[in-house]
Amino acid sequence: MRILLLILFYTTVHAQDFSMPLWPSEVPNQLESSSIEQQEQRDLLWITNVQSPEIAVFLPTKRHANGQAVLICPGGGYAGLAYDWE
Repeated sequence: MRILLLILFYTTVHAQDFSMPLWPSEVPNQLESSSIEQQEQRDLLWITNVQSPEIAVFLPTKRHANGQAVLICPGGGYAGLAYDWE
């Protein structure tokens, strides 16, 4: 019983498979900045001063994979990203 609970807990926690950079080498037209990316946990995860944008990839199980994808973009605009709001 404990092993079953551990497996169920692990599969729900291990949701993000990998991250990949949005641009392979450098961000086009990026201005040099001394800003540091910051994360603040309010009632949601708020990220500001993004210097290296990435795409978080969440893959379905092989049983549920059908070749389709959904793109979810965090809200917040240029001020910051409301990462887990959407």
